[in-house]
Amino acid sequence: MRTRQAYHHGNLREALIDAGVALLGRQGIDAVTLRNVVAQAGVSPAAAYRHFSNATELLSAIAEKGFVALRLAMVAALADPRLAEVSPIERIGQGYVRFAQEHPDFLRLIFSPRIPCDERSTPLAEAGHAAFGVLIQAIEQARAQGDVDAATPTPLLAVAAWSIIHGLTVLLLDEHLDPKELGLTNSAELAAACMAIFRYGWSDALKGKKQAGSRQRSRVKAVSLKSPSPNKSRRSPRSAG
Repeated sequence: MRTRQAYHHGNLREALIDAGVALLGRQGIDAVTLRNVVAQAGVSPAAAYRHFSNATELLSAIAEKGFVALRLAMVAALADPRLAEVSPIERIGQGYVRFAQEHPDFLRLIFSPRIPCDERSTPLAEAGHAAFGVLIQAIEQARAQGDVDAATPTPLLAVAAWSIIHGLTVLLLDEHLDPKELGLTNSAELAAACMAIFRYGWSDALKGKKQAGSRQRSRVKAVSLKSPSPNKSRRSPRSAG
């Protein structure tokens, strides 16, 4: 009854999305069907179809929300005073991994083949571009500080960095990596270390900064956020498509 009242106030679309997010977190992508979401929200199928004609449209709306949450997680990591001693690119790496471990099904959904490329349109595409933009800005900041080879385009560097951190994140979620086997305490340290390796390999101009870079990398353990280990945070495997 509460959800029906929300609909009368024009909030049914958000109620359906929230119901889909709840199902996604509890049961994974395959559970997010219009039938299940309608039952979760407590509304009639006819009312739901006014906003979403099929499950793909609903999943796209949920994925949009996921991209927004991912962007906010990276922005929060950039602003975290506990990470002040590491570079922005390393902070983004930690924020990305932390988001994935706290919301694994969200991460799997936003990159899932269940959302076809032709469905990645506004506003979903805008949310994705905004999340990617956080990485672009961090690289531009590094470029302004002389840490990036001027001949290397920023989008190419951003894709390379994203590929590293996303690949690492998926390996952690699927429990193919254990940071402790690499001499690190947790996944946040591993993320920071990988992004530090990426950063200090950007340009010959960094050769004069090796000593400073080594000192900075040695401080990663002291300032890394304490993320839960993959073995503790991983849920049951979900089908991504």
